[in-house]
Amino acid sequence: MSLLKYEGILIFRWPEPTKVKGHYIQGDPTVFLTDANVQPINGDEFLLLPEGNRIKGSLKIYTETPIYDNDVARRDQDKYNVAQSDICTIDNIIDSIDYTCTINSTIFTHTSIIGATALTIASGLVSEINGGSELVTATDNLDGTYTLISDYRGSPYTLETDVNQSFVNSAANITEEYKIMQDKDYSVHSLGHYKAYGFLMGQ
Repeated sequence: MSLLKYEGILIFRWPEPTKVKGHYIQGDPTVFLTDANVQPINGDEFLLLPEGNRIKGSLKIYTETPIYDNDVARRDQDKYNVAQSDICTIDNIIDSIDYTCTINSTIFTHTSIIGATALTIASGLVSEINGGSELVTATDNLDGTYTLISDYRGSPYTLETDVNQSFVNSAANITEEYKIMQDKDYSVHSLGHYKAYGFLMGQ
């Protein structure tokens, strides 16, 4: 099965800057056309976004080509930054141990209680992350998972979790995420596609 309502969007992808005589030089971007299904952000997703990104011009893009956090997507005459998002899942439930989520080398820790559940662990980590200073917003999905979204468009973060958790990155295949969203979002009909959030540049 395939995406509905394909349209062509241009992706601008810049290489890593190179250092020349002590100065970093940004090379020219690679520009390529990809077929995509562009959708408005639905109500549930809108609530997950940091307030600064709750703007007119937010959209989501499904494509068979991965779109990465530093890419810029051009649709018609508008350009969109991509914001990193990840869905983290509590895979193993163990009482009285530390669960950690490391964002940009900052470690956030929640110690599970006796009689812990995936919901209590996810909730505890969300509280720790949102109480910290990293520019990432965590949202409890109330199902043993939590979502992270970068507070700034086009600004990716690094993420690591302990062995009792797993996560699906915005630039990764959305197979696991599809299980969560399949009853809410009918624009996706294949597990082989990628998803990214885009935000209109200049706002």
